[in-house]
Amino acid sequence: MTGSSTGQAKGTNMAVWLEWVETGKIFPLVRGQSMVIGRGYHADIHLDMQDVSRRHCQVHWDGCRVWVHDLDSRNGTYINRFLIVEAKGCLLRVEPKGCLLRLGDILHSGPVRFRLSTSRRVEVAWPTWHDGLLVSLARQMYNSRDFTDMPILADTLEKAGCQDADILNHCRGPGLHVRGCWVVDLLLGRK
Repeated sequence: MTGSSTGQAKGTNMAVWLEWVETGKIFPLVRGQSMVIGRGYHADIHLDMQDVSRRHCQVHWDGCRVWVHDLDSRNGTYINRFLIVEAKGCLLRVEPKGCLLRLGDILHSGPVRFRLSTSRRVEVAWPTWHDGLLVSLARQMYNSRDFTDMPILADTLEKAGCQDADILNHCRGPGLHVRGCWVVDLLLGRK
């Protein structure tokens, strides 16, 4: 069982990563880049196991959400024990970008389990700041699927004491914010 990684450890500045559950190895996800998981030598995450296809699945972080595509693997790709079947009646909802992988979810590539994680943490005082305003804002955006208030969420986080540049920049940054956003999931307690 081997796994190669691009090399960053938990303490470094990265927003989200895949953590190999059995070994604790960290595989940072790079915004806008896809990573192939497989046993082939050209896989970005190389797993030397017979139950893993050469090009098993592909993971892509768009900066807001993480997407997974099964690459016609022999044994299938699963998220939280649900099989991803891209074209024929999938058990998980598959969008053109793939299946959504959210914080705390477990991605199964053959026998290997990866957890989507982040080093970012919600400080104890944030959820109760101003009678739960941050959580209320995040929940309202999540439920309504209207994320136009992300810059307001950033301002509110800053007032509550957040100094995490990755969190604040993400909330204020360009691009589409949607359900499955790692910052909103983090504020709503997904880990």
